Amino acid sequence: GLGAPLVLVMLLAMLVIPLPPIALDMFFTFNITLSLVVMLVVIYTRRPLEFSVFPSMLLIAILSILFIRVSADYQQPKIIHADTPPVPLNHQASRDIDHLQRYRP
Repeated sequence: GLGAPLVLVMLLAMLVIPLPPIALDMFFTFNITLSLVVMLVVIYTRRPLEFSVFPSMLLIAILSILFIRVSADYQQPKIIHADTPPVPLNHQASRDIDHLQRYRP
């Protein structure tokens, strides 16, 4: 049905419409939860055909974290003058994403 086109429209809207930090945090939490669910399903699946939707689910998860990242960076202040440092905003989602990208086990 309409699930995939609706998700795609929602992801594209995230790029155009500035989201409040609480919405970014909620999307970020949803994405982590989705990733954990996918990982658990993959671990407990006995035959590959039981989880045939895996490529589509993986694509949606990767696109959503990409769009969340772009949306969080879009709201960061831009440097107008090279001699003045940017004013930091309190965007926890962007800092969490940065931290997870730098994490190496």
